[in-house]
Order: sequence, then structure tokens, then C-alpha cells
Amino acid sequence: MDVSKHNFDLNLYKVFYMVAQTKSISKAAELLYVSQPAVSYSIKTLEESLHGQLFFRTPKGVELTPEAEKLYEAVKSSYRSLAIGEKLFTEDKDLITGDLYIGCNPSLFQVGLYPYIATYHKQYPGIKIHIISKPASDLIKMLENHELDMVIRKFGMETSFRNFSVKIASQITHCFFCNKDYKHLSQKKEVTLEELSTYPLLVLNQSSYERRALDNDFKKQNVKLEPIMDFTYHAPIVYLVKLGYGIGYTLKESIQHELDTKELYQLHISQISSMHNLGIVYNSKYLSSAANKLISII
Repeated sequence: MDVSKHNFDLNLYKVFYMVAQTKSISKAAELLYVSQPAVSYSIKTLEESLHGQLFFRTPKGVELTPEAEKLYEAVKSSYRSLAIGEKLFTEDKDLITGDLYIGCNPSLFQVGLYPYIATYHKQYPGIKIHIISKPASDLIKMLENHELDMVIRKFGMETSFRNFSVKIASQITHCFFCNKDYKHLSQKKEVTLEELSTYPLLVLNQSSYERRALDNDFKKQNVKLEPIMDFTYHAPIVYLVKLGYGIGYTLKESIQHELDTKELYQLHISQISSMHNLGIVYNSKYLSSAANKLISII
């Protein structure tokens, strides 16, 4: 599309964006430091230009029409791109101040990210580091929307991910583990997935890469994985296994202390792909200096 042929009035789209964000003519007027009639006039002008209605009036304010929803998403994306561009242009190249937004679940932060963050913070104490923990699919969506600088996640042998850049940082190990109630299983040289499936299992839910890889390993042995509980994060799995609720599956590095002190025991299972890559997912086109420096440290 040749945008040079379009005569956009960016001020009208700015007013439209603020009204859509606040769902209120009066609140938009306050944020824009203009009068309510001025906001209403701008919306009317844009509607006439587009030959369509943008908002429905409601008792609580205004709502976007179905057609305007699509326009709003495009305008919102444009505003995000402008905000990112402004951030990259004005950021402190010396990293004396700034912000770094990282998507990473707690278990991966503990075993894979913490040492690098500690080194980074010592070198650049003025950079505020924000760690956001959500399901992996939500974190990737936030990365797509430029709400995060990078996402830390697990990979198999593949090292590519959608339209993002990926840097593999290290390898991590997963294992099945238990408390003293199932200690006899840890003393066996080999536990098959068929035998394991007869015990109560606690694993991550199916939205996680780890669970999908585990499901695939079970399918290869013609065994169905039917856990008694599944979770978004590892922490409750470890907690409940310690209480004797069953056999869990987690990052070995995160429970190494408990394994060493014999509070927990590892099961020996060769039929699972226990080794996985830990990698950084980021958009190289919108990488800030603060984010780029952390990636170089890793």
C-alpha cells in the first residue's frame, strides 16, 4: 500500500484512540487537555471521512462499533510502534538509567536467568529490571505487542521461533521425582513409562512446551499420560510431592538441593527426552540497548 496517497489527519486518530481507550468522551477530553465538544467534533469529522460510525453511546460512556474494533487494533498497533521507536531513539545508550522487561516463569528464572541478572545488575545498577511471570503463550503475545523486551523459554532441538530471533543460553534437565513414600521407585535401575503411568502424577498443563514434549514421549511408548493434577508453574508440584501427593516432573536444577539432602528422590527413566535448551526469544528489530547488553552477557 502506498501510504503517500492517503491524507491522514493524525490528530483525529489520536482523539479516536483516546476515546476508544477510555470509553468516555469526557475522560478523553481530560487526557487530551481539550473540551468535550472538541473531542465530539473530531470523532464526527473522522466518521464523515471514513463514511461510517465509530462509537455507540451507552449509559456508561461509549463502545466501539464492530467495524471500528478493527480500526482500533490497527491504530493501537501504530501507537505501540511509535512508542517503541521513541524509546529506542531517546534511551540512555550509556545504560545509566532505563527499563528492561523480561518474560520468564519462576522456575526458569531460578535455574537459568538469575546468575546473568545478578551480573547485569552489578554492571548497570541504574537499569530497572521487570520480571513478568505468565503462561508462555501469554508472554509471547506480550512480546509481539512490544510489551516485553525478551522472553526466556524452553526449546527442544529446534532453535527457531516464528518471526523472532532466538539465542540458546544453556541446557536444562527435567526429571520425575518423589518423596520417601515412593522411594522404592528411585532405587530401580529403570522405571518404564508404562509402570510410571500407574502412579499419581503431577505435571505442567498442556499449554507448556514441557508438557507437550512429555505427552509426545508417552505416545511413543503407546502410553497415555493422565496426571491427577496439572499446573502452570513448577512450585506447587514440588510442594505437593513433598507432602506425598504423588510423583512430580520438574527441572532437576531447581530441586538439586532436595535431591542432595535426600528429601526428594529422582526416578531413572530413559524413555523421556530429559534434556532441553533454554533460550532467549526477542525481536532484533526493536531491541533496546539495555536488552542487547543482557543478551551479550548471556
